[in-house]
Amino acid sequence: MGEGTVAHLKINIMVSHQLLTYASDMLAVTTVPEKYWNPKQEHYPKYTPYMAAAFNVTMGDFGSVLNTQQAQMQFAFKTGIWNGVIGEVKGLPDAGILATEYFLNPEKARAFDEGLSQLTFASAWVSFKEVHGY
Repeated sequence: MGEGTVAHLKINIMVSHQLLTYASDMLAVTTVPEKYWNPKQEHYPKYTPYMAAAFNVTMGDFGSVLNTQQAQMQFAFKTGIWNGVIGEVKGLPDAGILATEYFLNPEKARAFDEGLSQLTFASAWVSFKEVHGY
């Protein structure tokens, strides 16, 4: 490849990296923080049970209007699904960021290659057992 082609590819990868970073950041903003759905959080707002009941009404569930505990549980469940979907979708641009950083940053590429070369079934099994308490 000529120098012009390489420079053009590098510019395209840099622009792609910036767009993917922007997409990932925008998706991260749409997640609901734990303090709004977990009543055991220290900074849990006092109005959240009523907000959860109002949210459930907008979703067509009128049964939890008077039962704020039920409304909180349903809101936490729906928020967990929402955050999970956002996390899965956010994984796509995050994978793209990883790929573009591989091409743009030689140090990260070298560290990735080194880590990958050290990965064996035995080391993965040991990590799995440590994570799951075996």
